[in-house]
Amino acid sequence: MADPGIYRMPRLSSIGFDVLYIITEERHIPGLEEDLLLQKFRSLSLKGKVSVFNTIDALERLAPNLKRKIRSVKRSKPE
Repeated sequence: MADPGIYRMPRLSSIGFDVLYIITEERHIPGLEEDLLLQKFRSLSLKGKVSVFNTIDALERLAPNLKRKIRSVKRSKPE
């Protein structure tokens, strides 16, 4: 199989190729929860979608602090 090159991947993806399969030879088969989540996201208004992305951004900013707090709690607990 010829190597299509990394710089061609976005173009291949934009016309419908499964880039993950091209790279790994494995297909991602979404589960029921993923399908439901995607369906609900697609049915949102633009305002709703923006709200979802803002929430994800906020969670990503909080994640390092939460990880530190979880680790400190685990360390302080007697086992």
